[in-house]
Amino acid sequence: MEAKPALRYPLKKLTDSDDYLKIDILEYKPPGLGNQPGSFALNTSDQTYANVGVKDILDTIFLPIPDNLQDSNSVSWGADQLNPIQAAIGGLGAEVVKNAFSGNTKNLVDKVLKGASNIGEFAKTGLGQDAIAAGAAGFAARALLGSDNSSSFVRRQTGIVANQNLELLFSGISIRPEFSFAYDLVPRSKDEGQEIKKIIRLFKYHSSAKKGNAAFGSGAGLFLKSPNVFKITYKSGNRDHPFLNRFKVCALLGMSVDYAASGTYATYPDATPTHMRMSLTFKELTPIYAEDYESGIGRDGVGY
Repeated sequence: MEAKPALRYPLKKLTDSDDYLKIDILEYKPPGLGNQPGSFALNTSDQTYANVGVKDILDTIFLPIPDNLQDSNSVSWGADQLNPIQAAIGGLGAEVVKNAFSGNTKNLVDKVLKGASNIGEFAKTGLGQDAIAAGAAGFAARALLGSDNSSSFVRRQTGIVANQNLELLFSGISIRPEFSFAYDLVPRSKDEGQEIKKIIRLFKYHSSAKKGNAAFGSGAGLFLKSPNVFKITYKSGNRDHPFLNRFKVCALLGMSVDYAASGTYATYPDATPTHMRMSLTFKELTPIYAEDYESGIGRDGVGY
């Protein structure tokens, strides 16, 4: 299938020395509920769009590389607390499960006795007896008043608190923040003005949901089809840019156009505004993983 002619701004022939932004528009394809081969991980858009060919591209737009180029990666880390008693109980729980599979009960008994011995030694001290007494009073208050003040009682009586073993632990992933691109569109000819109009219209069209009347048949109106998605690539001539970051397939979250970007509305004789400003906000469909830097385009330049 022959590729459709690309739209571009500025309206000029690109050379091997030009750096620019290439945006390929693709039909959105849901990842489904299946698992990746040999894994418990679900299929994602990474697999869906792994091998995008010319026949898959609905439209292509070439734009200048915008100013204020930035990228950012982040994961979630959070403070986590675990006192020794909780750790001991959790450890014993893990041992119960492990020994249930292995049938080795001696090791489990030894661990229980050792833990009980350590607590018993602390209970022989005056501080330990005060802590146990204060804790018991707190539990009694909970039974009578419905509130658990055991830790407060221990602190007031002894001035000690359980060692929480506070540590920052990895807690999850997140999709990267939005990528925002802004363009001043100043047509220098009638043809360039028409090209700008087509570009604006194309972004609006492909970022809109579809009622899907033809696809849904008699079920038309029950559902909406997803908007199309965007494959963004920094280019240098005919090759991917050798330095700048890569993108995964993105959704266009929003676009806006100011048709009087100079502060005053003015047009050419054919009614094309003389100065427009278009803002685009994209966000990737999937998070970035370490493995993404080990293969494909993730190995080039600075990676994602």
